Amino acid sequence: MPVRRRCLDCRAWAEKGGRCSLHHAQYERGRNAQTNAVRRVRMATGDGAAARMRRAVDKAGHGYCERCGVPWPANALYVDHRLALANGGQDVASNLQLLDGECHRLKTREDRALFGR
Repeated sequence: MPVRRRCLDCRAWAEKGGRCSLHHAQYERGRNAQTNAVRRVRMATGDGAAARMRRAVDKAGHGYCERCGVPWPANALYVDHRLALANGGQDVASNLQLLDGECHRLKTREDRALFGR
């Protein structure tokens, strides 16, 4: 038997996707649900801006961390969204940057402190 959960928005009993039927319908009409649907398709097909940048870095074999400026081999770099998709950012080239592992961890920690996630 599944565990019953409360709605993320009003604390009534959740029926669909963590929300009551009223809030689920509102969420599905909202920008986040539509953006997430587009993102899922792009990720599945490998057609997003982040995937294109990753292919370019892999092809070049190296890149520079935009935070510290140090050159790194392609497999040590992360393609990072300056404004995370979860925080309203878009999957476009102008919102992307290359970061090495340590800089990526620091940026993620800063984002979580700023946006509370």
